[in-house]
Amino acid sequence: MNYTMVQTLDDPKTDKELQIIAAATNLLKTIGIRNLTMDDIANATGILKKSIYQFFNGKTELIECVVADIIRQKKEALREARLFSSNAVEQAFLRWHVVQEFLQTINHELSEELKRHYQQAYYVMSEFQDVFLYNNFKLNIETGITQELYRNNIKTEVIARYLVQILVLTGNIPMLSNGQFGYIETEDQILSYHLHAIATEKGARLIRKYKNELLAHTAHLR
Repeated sequence: MNYTMVQTLDDPKTDKELQIIAAATNLLKTIGIRNLTMDDIANATGILKKSIYQFFNGKTELIECVVADIIRQKKEALREARLFSSNAVEQAFLRWHVVQEFLQTINHELSEELKRHYQQAYYVMSEFQDVFLYNNFKLNIETGITQELYRNNIKTEVIARYLVQILVLTGNIPMLSNGQFGYIETEDQILSYHLHAIATEKGARLIRKYKNELLAHTAHLR
């Protein structure tokens, strides 16, 4: 895929544009991209439909901006996970939380709709997965090897590409789990399997540590 044809959609937005994009993002999660109309956006924001067209040419441009905004937020969150984590295993846990949010917003059904009807937005999403996430996964593995948390006989490029493909597959949770499990449970199983598969004993101890902390945090929220 030629990503050079993807235009930059991260231009600064006005407050009203951001309000419209936020409303469209929430509606995508509840009614889906196929059912979303400009009337829905107007009702959700209280902005007149004709005023919305002052900011966006139509549904296609709005969807492009919604996807670009989601990707921008996830890129920033992944950069923060790398900057503020103390080791590669902690970064992997923080990163997976971001990936979970991404998959729950841009799931398999939405991805297929983008591919068929919103190619510009689909290119942006694909670039995020195939380039940004690949490099993020690869750097994490390399860092983990340097920190002696991951095995040093790993082919980083192969595992990073594998993780990207697993990510694409995870977007289709009903198929992957045969309808028996939800997003969070399925994704947690994949993360645990992946980390234990590449971890040294030192790394495995950290996996157990962060897993217990995550379980304790989840229990506290209930």
